[in-house]
Amino acid sequence: MKNSPAKRPVVFYFPYPSVGGVSVLFLRLAKLLCKQRRIILMDLENGYMAKHRPKNVEFILYSEPEMLPENSIVVFQSVPPWRIPFIAKFPKKATIFFWNLHPDNLRPDFIGIGSKFKGINLLFYPFTAIRKRKLNKLIKLLLKNNAIRFMDKENLLSTASFYNIDGDRLSYLQILTDDYLEENICDKKLRGSTLNFAWFGRVEGFKTPILSHLIERLSRIRSMDIKLKVIGTGKDIKKIQKECKKYNNIQFQFVAEVPFDCIQETMDNIDILFAMGTCALDGAKNKVPTLLVDFSYEKIKGLYKFKMIYEKQNYNMGEMINISHMEIESSLADLLDDIIQNYGTYSERTYLYWKNNFSPDIVIPKFIYTVDSSTFQFKDLFKSNVQHPDIITVLKDKIHDKIKPGMQDDGWQYS
Repeated sequence: MKNSPAKRPVVFYFPYPSVGGVSVLFLRLAKLLCKQRRIILMDLENGYMAKHRPKNVEFILYSEPEMLPENSIVVFQSVPPWRIPFIAKFPKKATIFFWNLHPDNLRPDFIGIGSKFKGINLLFYPFTAIRKRKLNKLIKLLLKNNAIRFMDKENLLSTASFYNIDGDRLSYLQILTDDYLEENICDKKLRGSTLNFAWFGRVEGFKTPILSHLIERLSRIRSMDIKLKVIGTGKDIKKIQKECKKYNNIQFQFVAEVPFDCIQETMDNIDILFAMGTCALDGAKNKVPTLLVDFSYEKIKGLYKFKMIYEKQNYNMGEMINISHMEIESSLADLLDDIIQNYGTYSERTYLYWKNNFSPDIVIPKFIYTVDSSTFQFKDLFKSNVQHPDIITVLKDKIHDKIKPGMQDDGWQYS
């Protein structure tokens, strides 16, 4: 007898060694869902999800997908299927669900947009065209079978710029944070004359330019005493620490990582937060006035216009910075001053934006309905024949991927 959808195991697949937005998101979903569904995490043996696995959640090594129940629903961050290690070993009747959690998840390029070698893509244009046709075929199959959703409009538009996607018939599946501890949430108030600002997020890649820009902009403000806590680490942390030495009017503090279960305690000691993605939502749910920052792969020239998280639309949790995100004269000092003068109002508006859009009460029922609606199985993927890498990808892997699949710092899922 075939199991009903309510009893189908949900598998979160993300083999990744260090903390990141996807790992944390999947862990939170696992914790929230395990009381009503069988939940399985697939990760490296010492991956971030494996090390922080919630109670009553199962674990299967990413290299052993044949161990999954046949009726599983496997949730992936959207990824070119040839980047999924051991894909041929997944049960043919298991269901696939792709969740686009970064605008570049399904780019057809060989070299990422953030790479200094991205010009090489021109040399490989014929093979890029082959990739594009394969991914376009995949996306059409995913759409036909209700097997893909986009976390926000930025993800949808970025993907649609490469492929023929009818965005009008798609609904978003926004991200979430876990619930707050209601007894610990009270009205936020400013404490002391020094303002405790924080950056929360990785310090590498597309996040580094906006962090660098933020520090430089805060250094121009002389009307208030500022302490900036940089919470996060990454390949660019030493670069940022070196830059901070240029500014003597800001007190800097660096915290490499906040344990998964200590985020709320950390937010209690922050007055104003700068972040993107799930990190921004962590501030919002704890009533910290949160400025949602956007991202760039290059140094930001000019004046970026900082905005409150609740000013964003279509669930956007970070957009590629372009001219529309810039301003002629800096408004940051005035915005921060207004937050200080009307702190309670900003705190409450930030919290309500989270509660009405990204809280478990809103997202969990939508998530369950959406993943249960997928009818795309691995046998359909194998039949489509889009899971095999092209010759350039094979050669690139042999030359560059000296680490085992799933172990690259930049993520197994790209290129």
